[in-house]
Amino acid sequence: MQKNILIVDSQPASRAALKALLCDQYEVLEAESRRAAIMILRERRTAVSAVLLDLSMPETDGCAVLEAMGQDPALSAIPVIAASPPDNGEAKGRALRLGARDFIDKPYDSAILHKRLANLIELYEANASLVHIERDGLTQLYNKDAFFHRATEILHRNPGKNYTLVVTDIERFKLVNDSFGTAAGDELLRYIAKCLAYNAEQKNGLCGRLNADHFVVLIPEDFCKESFQPIVDGAERDLAAYPLRMKITLRFGLYPVTQREVPIELMCDR
Repeated sequence: MQKNILIVDSQPASRAALKALLCDQYEVLEAESRRAAIMILRERRTAVSAVLLDLSMPETDGCAVLEAMGQDPALSAIPVIAASPPDNGEAKGRALRLGARDFIDKPYDSAILHKRLANLIELYEANASLVHIERDGLTQLYNKDAFFHRATEILHRNPGKNYTLVVTDIERFKLVNDSFGTAAGDELLRYIAKCLAYNAEQKNGLCGRLNADHFVVLIPEDFCKESFQPIVDGAERDLAAYPLRMKITLRFGLYPVTQREVPIELMCDR
């Protein structure tokens, strides 16, 4: 089965030339702009093995694609090879800071391009196999250690961006297990995890399970009622539709991230 490569280049002729170089080994997807690239990545993120990004597009700043990917936890792990003329050192440095994994000079050397793509995809797939270790077995959210690690990375990568940490748990969750059984309790945890993950994804946030019925979300916004209320409203709406003969209520605690040196674990405790 061929792997998918996304080419991001505003020039149709350049995309066609690259596709001709790669189509014998890869299924090639194409995007002419930042918006189109992010749309494809969000729709097919689990299927894209690498991105080949032109940094010198006249209509679109290639680094804007890297910025958008870096702000979305679901996309930030997808490897990017940045392409530019050999003398474009400033753009290469910026791309590296924004998360590019490798560089290739234009015009392209076919043998070098294939080798670098193969190496990058091999490394990406090796890292992807570790994702199973990072996931909570019941909910498939990030487990506590993985969430702490990834949230710390996100805060480090985006020092000028405001974040809010949200911790939530289920009121009287033990009563659910006692009254309906642990299987019903596990099903409820999976349902809440799915709802929280969806709402977090709409805000380009990161979601994890701390333990038992405790969940955590890192939201890339400064805390205010207007940004937080949709999360509460969404949770109440989702839980009202849940088929259990018991009212389910979530409790929320919030921590505006103002001191980056505080460990994520301590932020959750606070």
